[in-house]
Amino acid sequence: MVASAYIYKPMTDNEADNKATNRALAFHVAWLLDPLVYGDYSIEMRHYLGTKLPVFSSEEKILIKNSTDFIGLNHYTTWFVKDCLNSNCTCMESDVLCTHGENRAIRGYVLITGQKDGAYIGDQMGMPGVYVVPQGMEDIVDYVNKRYNNLPIFVTENGYGSNENQEEYDMDQDRIRITYHKAYLASLARSIRYLSLVIITRSN
Repeated sequence: MVASAYIYKPMTDNEADNKATNRALAFHVAWLLDPLVYGDYSIEMRHYLGTKLPVFSSEEKILIKNSTDFIGLNHYTTWFVKDCLNSNCTCMESDVLCTHGENRAIRGYVLITGQKDGAYIGDQMGMPGVYVVPQGMEDIVDYVNKRYNNLPIFVTENGYGSNENQEEYDMDQDRIRITYHKAYLASLARSIRYLSLVIITRSN
C-alpha cells in the first residue's frame, strides 16, 4: 500500500495549530494506513468525526488488520497548517492550496498553505503549491516509523517538478534537480542512520 504523505508544520506556536498539525497527518496519512495496520480508522478521526465514519465489522477488522507487509511512501513537499476548529480560516486568493478546501471535516478542519507572513515555506518547484523542504523527508519517515512500529518503509516516489518553460541550459545541466535530490537523500540518510532501514525506489 502506498500513501501520498506530506509533512505539516504549525502556522504558529499556539496549541491549536500544533494539534491541527497532528490532525492533518492523521486525516491524510493515518486515514489510509491505520486500518491496514490496526484494523480501524485512526483514533483522531474517530474523535473528531464520530458516527460520520463508517464502522468496520468484527470480521472486517480481522481481515484488514496487519494486512500489509510494508508501507510505501510518496513524499514531495511540506506545508503550513492552521487550526480551523477554534479559528476563522480564510484563504488568500494568491494561495493555490486553498482550492483543496482544507477546512472541511474530511480534511480534519485545518487550513493548509505554503505561505506564512508573506514568505514561502521553501523554494517553489515548477508545480504550483509544491515547495522544496528537505527536512520533510526525515520527518515523514520518522512519523510513519513510530506510528507503525518499524514496519519496513519503501520510498516509492520523490522528485522535483520542473517548470514547463525551463531553459535549455537548465534542462541539460539540471542543477536544481541535482540539488533537490542531494538534499532530500541526505535527509533520508539521517532517517536510515537514526531510525531503521529504508529501502528506496526512485522516480522523477
